Amino acid sequence: MAFLKKYTTAFVVCLSIIAYFLFAYFIERTAFYTVCFLWFSLFTGFYILIKKKQTSFETLAAIAIVFRLVFLFSIPNLSQDFYRFIWDGRMLLNGFNPYLSLPKLLSNKTYSPLQMPKSCMLVWVL
Repeated sequence: MAFLKKYTTAFVVCLSIIAYFLFAYFIERTAFYTVCFLWFSLFTGFYILIKKKQTSFETLAAIAIVFRLVFLFSIPNLSQDFYRFIWDGRMLLNGFNPYLSLPKLLSNKTYSPLQMPKSCMLVWVL
């Protein structure tokens, strides 16, 4: 127990990195209880880190940056809004207002940003 008491911060950080990794790469959107358990575990770990008096602000900031780096190469798996953001960006690059029509309406036409070759998109951007 003395070992755990001495290295509480390192132990909590390692467990949190594992939990963030599970959150970023292996969690399914429909796994509600798993998401709740991971969220509660991460909140508890954060609470332990904050309550430790010997942990400085600089250390907490470095730990927070490491936690964010875990998510660097992950696909957002709890929300599917990013597909719509990609669509809106492609519409804007081609000079269309994405708020005037739905993707379903434009995908049936012959001219769609998703169906254009990348070289044609480059010409439109230039």
